[in-house]
Amino acid sequence: MQFRTEFKPDKAPFMLDPGKPLLLLGSCFAQNVGTMMRNSLWDAEINPCGVLFNPASIGRAIGLAAGVIPVSPAWQASDGTWRNWDFPTSFASSGKDECMAGIRTAIGRLRERLATTQAVIATFGTAIVYELASEPGHIVANCHKRPQQEFIRRRMDIDEITAIWKETAGIIREINPDCRIILTVSPVRHVREGFEANSRSKAALLLAAEQICRDVAGCCYFPAFEIMTDDLRDYRFCADDMLHPSEQATAYIYSKFRQMFLSPEHESTLRDGEALARRCSHRLLMPGSETALRFSADTAAAVSRWRTGHPSMLTPDMI
Repeated sequence: MQFRTEFKPDKAPFMLDPGKPLLLLGSCFAQNVGTMMRNSLWDAEINPCGVLFNPASIGRAIGLAAGVIPVSPAWQASDGTWRNWDFPTSFASSGKDECMAGIRTAIGRLRERLATTQAVIATFGTAIVYELASEPGHIVANCHKRPQQEFIRRRMDIDEITAIWKETAGIIREINPDCRIILTVSPVRHVREGFEANSRSKAALLLAAEQICRDVAGCCYFPAFEIMTDDLRDYRFCADDMLHPSEQATAYIYSKFRQMFLSPEHESTLRDGEALARRCSHRLLMPGSETALRFSADTAAAVSRWRTGHPSMLTPDMI
């Protein structure tokens, strides 16, 4: 008897190489998967402009990095900190110049990685967006707890998301003509917007991603949302908040990503990277003992062999 429907991925239309860098943009789910990639010693740059939940803000960050969109000025909040509508609260600072310096550094990091990455992995979290009432059309990355009347709340439609990302794909390819694009929809539920609103938001994202992948060459979809909702399909795979995937669920989804986008040889490389990272994080109970000294020497030799054999990948001290 079979008690679940397991997702069994076909190979993607293009393969990824762990020896080449990646760029992940989008929701906190992208953050969690990217961290697992780095723990495999894959050189994955994760959200240099912070966590971004909607397709428009992710596309806007790429436009900022390419210089086709001007950087918005910082503004001062009631708590005295300086903030920016295109960046999350992690970029808030006590000084205007300091805030903008952090933003310029982030944009520079994004620009550098766009030029070298083999693929951009964009994770869409929600189609529900907030526009500045004083500047219609400017979708903010974060409301920074400002009063509701300062924003226009709406749901992006499929055509709007598709148009933004067809343009964004063109910007990416101008910087890096060989770059692939992987779209995915976050399995994290945004129930603060309401159960029905969240479901319709996810539906818009799924249909838009399908259309973008049809219209943009070198773009494909990874079904993270479907794996969580149709394969795992149980609250025991959720974190304590019952909204985010658990660490176990995220690891499972990442394993399906590897099956879909990696050759068996490259899968083996990542398993070796994970093993080396675990070895280097091992806590020695008696650091001065002969056994511990031998373990440390063997580990240093293993890191040296890894660095020689995989010069473009991370080493454990970099994660």
